[in-house]
Amino acid sequence: MSENRIWLVAGLGNPEPRYEMTRHNAGFMALDLMAKQEGADFRNSRLSSVAKICREGGIKIFLNKPLTYMNSSGASVQSMLSYYDIDPCRLIVVHDDMDLEVGRVKVKMGGSAAGHNGIKSIDSSLQTPSYYRVRIGIGRPGRPGGYIPWVLGKFSPEEREKMEEGEKKAIEAVNSIISEGLSKTQEKFNAR
Repeated sequence: MSENRIWLVAGLGNPEPRYEMTRHNAGFMALDLMAKQEGADFRNSRLSSVAKICREGGIKIFLNKPLTYMNSSGASVQSMLSYYDIDPCRLIVVHDDMDLEVGRVKVKMGGSAAGHNGIKSIDSSLQTPSYYRVRIGIGRPGRPGGYIPWVLGKFSPEEREKMEEGEKKAIEAVNSIISEGLSKTQEKFNAR
């Protein structure tokens, strides 16, 4: 059980309406669902769209959707951590991952950005890769070289069903990290 009382959960995506429901916005979609489940509303600030959740025991969870676009997500995340005096060890980033099949969720602490520009931006802004990551699978394109159109493309109806389950699992993983820690969360979500 965590003794920390304030957490930042950042969902990665792009803020314009044309990017809604695209693969790269998996983090935004998961946070939208979490806010809806908790009855929280997002409000825009300078760099972020933020919602606040208060839990039993004085735990506060800030949900952050950067308004700075994917490749500059680090500025928004760093700003939120600084403003609320949150250590990066209490940061959970929810993002898309092409190395996982659609809707699959895996959890880790730190590690490589694996080519994800949002993660690269956060690593650079924080000067550390040591924060929690909840990765939601979006699969890979069927042909090589089509990564940008793939991540900015919309889900097929079949993929959307799998993603809805993935978003729910991502929220469960976030809650598990906060309440049970990394090891137990990885046991639940990383095992096949």
